Parts: sequence; C-alpha cells; structure tokens
Amino acid sequence: MMREPLLSVRELRTYFLNNKKIVRAVDGVSFDVNKSEIFGLVGESGCGKSATCRSLIRLVQSTGEIVGGEILYNGEDIVQAPEKRMAEIRGREIGMIFQEPMNTLNPLTTIGVQLMEVYQRQKLSKAEMTEKAVEMMRLVGIPDPVTRLKDYPHQFSGGMRQRAMIAIALAAQPKLLLADEPTTALDVTIQDQIIRLLLELREKLSMSIILVTHDMGVASRMCDRIAVMYAGRIMEITTSHELFYNPRHPYTLGLMRSMPLAGKGVRLEPIQGTPPDLSEEITGCPFAPRCKMACDRCRTESPALREVEPGHLSACHRAEELTGESFLTCKEVQ
Repeated sequence: MMREPLLSVRELRTYFLNNKKIVRAVDGVSFDVNKSEIFGLVGESGCGKSATCRSLIRLVQSTGEIVGGEILYNGEDIVQAPEKRMAEIRGREIGMIFQEPMNTLNPLTTIGVQLMEVYQRQKLSKAEMTEKAVEMMRLVGIPDPVTRLKDYPHQFSGGMRQRAMIAIALAAQPKLLLADEPTTALDVTIQDQIIRLLLELREKLSMSIILVTHDMGVASRMCDRIAVMYAGRIMEITTSHELFYNPRHPYTLGLMRSMPLAGKGVRLEPIQGTPPDLSEEITGCPFAPRCKMACDRCRTESPALREVEPGHLSACHRAEELTGESFLTCKEVQ
C-alpha cells in the first residue's frame, strides 16, 4: 500500500522581477516528501534550491511571486491558503533553518527571548516558556542552557548559533523541517556535529526534513532520496544510493566528477561553461550547452521528468545510455 506523502509539490513556478526582467527561479518543479523522510535538493549555487525552499512557506522576496503550481501539505494546497492560515503553518507545521544564522538571528535580542517568542502563542507563563526554551536548547546540545538563554548571538560560536537556529525552528515541533544549507561556512568538525544532530532529531521527533545543499557528500550521508536541480528545474530524482551508484543525468555525473576526493588521486573534471540566464527563454534542455552528450533533440525539445527505472526519474532524452557510467560509489563519497 502506497503511503500518502506529507508534502506534494506539483509544477511549482516562482518568478522574480529583476531590472524589469522576469527571472524564472523555480520553473515547473515537482516532487514528494514522505513522512519521516530526509529529502535532498542539490545543485550549483543559483539553481533554485533556496527559492524552492522559501516558496514552500511562501516567504519569497517582495519582488518574487508564486505564479503557478500546487504545494499540497497533508492534502491542503497552501499556495491558495489565506495569509492567516500560512501564519499558523509557518513554525507550527513547517519549520525552517535559514542560511547564515548570524544574519538571521536578531543581534539586539537574547537567544532566550528569540526562542521563547515561539511559545507566546501558546499563552504560557514566563516560567513555562523558560522551561520549554531550556529543554529545547538542551535537546540540540547547547551546554549550560539556563545561563546561555541570556546570551546574545555574537556570544555564540558559529556552531552554537546554528544549534540555536535549529532550536528555534524545532520549538513548535513541526512535522516538516526545511534546512537551507545548515552546514555552510562551518568547519568540518562542526559540520559533522550538525549532521549527527539533525539525524538524531529526525529519529526522536519522527519529522521529515528537506535538506538544501550544494555539498554532494553531505547529501549522500543524510538523505533518503535526492533531487538534483539545475536552472530552476529538477533534472533527476532517486534514492541516495541509486544516485551515486547509477546516475541517469549528465549534470548529476558532472557534479560528481567535480567533487574532490581526499586520498583518491582522482583528477577533478569541472563542468565546462556557465549556467543559463534564467531571465532568458530556454529552448530545449537547459543543460544542453554544457553537455557532452547533447544531440539536436536536446537543443530543441525540453525533456520531461520521466521514470527511467522504478522510482528513478530523469529529465534527459538519453538517460538510458548512462547505465553503468557512474563515476563514484557511495563508499568513495563517504
């Protein structure tokens, strides 16, 4: 019996206005996220990962607008939901860890006050809010939480600020957590701690996570399934294991070949060329100008995201020809 997904995104389109040009940041994206699943969105910077993530809770910039598609959360299309309903969903149902916590946390307010703001809607006493805040800080591994509630963001290290952001995002115990580059700008030791923390919290709270990252190694370690994005579109979706053993899109393969592997003695092969201008109309496959496998059909006909194997989707006309062309294995990535 098939499980009904917690989140189902269908043909989502989010456009931005930049210098009187329409930028198609999210251009027909579709995917599902199951309950208790970690679903990855990976790809180069500017491919639409963060714009997709923010669109899911309708937090696009003033120049942005969701112009089409559906975002079905527990069967409810939140694209059509009134703002009052969205205010209930944000935080309570869907939490978000934003990039760069130093820029997201209020530098003029203590961590405790920012964390307890989440509990104010529950009409708790100050003592009860403090108790819950201490409990949440302890859950994410912040030492001496009673004292550190009184600290300001600048008094926290980068790793502790990230933990504070996770505590705020989880305070209302959401069913779905959007983690936008949660390990960016952290050293490898802190990265490992944050990864372990998110994996532990997924188990403890039985929540789903959408992980946005450009780090294929982090994605391979954390995610159950992964969607590869390029130019505002989904190029490939499959399980983490299948993606690294049997990629079915040239862009995915290119990302893997450009990954440094410590001690492997493998020469890097960067993807030649640059991503397309998303304010210009794209004819055919958006990756065709950079793809060594591109044919005439690729340049004139946009490939649909289709199932090439059970549970493995690819938006490539020549996906079947990539069988056995995997450059990396999961063992090498880890």
